[in-house]
Amino acid sequence: MNGLFSISEAFSIALHLSLRLARQPESYCSTRAVAESFGFSVHHVAKVVQKLVHGGILETVRGIQGGARLARPAGGMTLMAIAEALGETPPEGCLLRRTVCEGHNCLLGQVIAEQNARLRAVLQETTLQALADSLVTGTGDQALRKNRRTRRETQDCRN
Repeated sequence: MNGLFSISEAFSIALHLSLRLARQPESYCSTRAVAESFGFSVHHVAKVVQKLVHGGILETVRGIQGGARLARPAGGMTLMAIAEALGETPPEGCLLRRTVCEGHNCLLGQVIAEQNARLRAVLQETTLQALADSLVTGTGDQALRKNRRTRRETQDCRN
């Protein structure tokens, strides 16, 4: 287990892709370049891109010079909008199936509901631009790795 909190691979792809595009707003990135860069399946990335296009997060251009880019400025796009485009939002109830627990007299009380509410608030308040900006402010070796990665990403995407 990587941790108590987990997200789907689709949401992970959407966040990685969207952050990459937020850092290069005028560039189009191909599905293949994104998949190879982050180690995701090309087919899964393509499915996520399609959902993000239908959700108004991305726009795409076909052809050899084509790819995907953000459909609107990253500063006006929340992480919740990305989750909603995928049809994935944090749950609001008990961790158990509804047939097992109706939520009344739950053994966990309001702990899960409160944490899900916090997660919802973070997703609703955090813009893609704010997250992208926070990644640029690293220091030391971390910043060097990020700068190398940014140069490699720039080579994969086209204006």
